Amino acid sequence: MSHNVSLTFDGDRAHVALDRPDKHNGLTIDMLRELVRVAGIIGKRKDIRAVIL
Repeated sequence: MSHNVSLTFDGDRAHVALDRPDKHNGLTIDMLRELVRVAGIIGKRKDIRAVIL
């Protein structure tokens, strides 16, 4: 996983965090790719009811 995007789970919630404070969390192409990958991981989990970004 990218060092600028993290994914954690807490029960039925998925937490996706952007960590690029020096650029006010501005997205890069690599971060967008990572978000797509993370969405795929979350989409495979039937127990997730909410995604917090």
